[in-house]
Amino acid sequence: MDGHCGRIANHVDGFDSSAMSRCLMGQGDALETLQRLWPDTPAYIEDDCLRRARRSGGEDDYVWLLRCVRTQRSQEVPDVPGVTPGVPAPPAAP
Repeated sequence: MDGHCGRIANHVDGFDSSAMSRCLMGQGDALETLQRLWPDTPAYIEDDCLRRARRSGGEDDYVWLLRCVRTQRSQEVPDVPGVTPGVPAPPAAP
C-alpha cells in the first residue's frame, strides 16, 4: 500500500504529502471493505481480479481490486466462467 501511494505522491515537482494521505486513506478503506467481502467472494472472481491486477501493475492497489471484485460480483454472468479451473462454462445455447 505504501509503495503504491508513494508512486502516486511523487511528482516531478517533489513529494505531495496530501496526495499520500488521501491515497493511504482510500487504500485503507478499500482494504477493510475487501476483508469483509473476500470470504463470500467466489474463488474464480478472486483469482480473476488478482490476475488482472498483476497484469496491470496494480497488485498493491486495493481500490482497483475492490472495484474489480464489486463489478464482477454485481454481474449476472461473471467475466470468467469456464476459464478458471473448477468453474464450469455455462451451457451452450440450443
